[in-house]
Amino acid sequence: MNLNLHFGKDNNGKDIYIDIQKERLHTIFMTGTTGSGKSILHYYLYQQLMKNNSPEELKFVFLDMTRVDFGNWNKDYLYLPVVNDPSQALNALEMLANQNELKKTVFIHVEECDMFLYSSERFINAWKKIKNNKNMFILFSTSRPSPEIVTNEFLSNTDLKLIFNLASEDDSITVLGKSMAEKLINSGEKIICYKKKEILTAPFDKDIVDELNKIYG
Repeated sequence: MNLNLHFGKDNNGKDIYIDIQKERLHTIFMTGTTGSGKSILHYYLYQQLMKNNSPEELKFVFLDMTRVDFGNWNKDYLYLPVVNDPSQALNALEMLANQNELKKTVFIHVEECDMFLYSSERFINAWKKIKNNKNMFILFSTSRPSPEIVTNEFLSNTDLKLIFNLASEDDSITVLGKSMAEKLINSGEKIICYKKKEILTAPFDKDIVDELNKIYG
């Protein structure tokens, strides 16, 4: 398995690579306002995962309440059909979280927080199980980082945070613990946080954005 991912460049032009398997970053939280660059980043990361790993090695699960980003996905890489209903998505998440004998890597993407609001306790329990499953990774993306969702329990069980522009200082304090993310003006500019590291990264080059939009837009 190759789970070493390029996340972009810092403001000095240095490439940022993170091996999420080696670093044991199994639970990933991504947040930012609509249009801040979240979709481009997950397309960019998932393209790398598919380029570097065969369908026999890696599968995706998309729990997508928005019905926007994953309709045209490569079906060879799907572990389950795309799930759009919050109740069914929560059931699928719990089923996956309880699989401890996986012989391949499964990467779960949760789009928006409908499922979390359906039952936060069930979501958090599944999140914590996935955190400790060596063959499973989860990325939860939302434009609504309210304190009801981003609780201390949730943050303490999150390995990696990807923070784009947020709507207010309060949102930044909720997610980051300080004022900062509300000042990220440019689409694609983000803060990467893991293991006490905090990396400010520049937006992707326009040619990368255009290519990803051509494929998935």
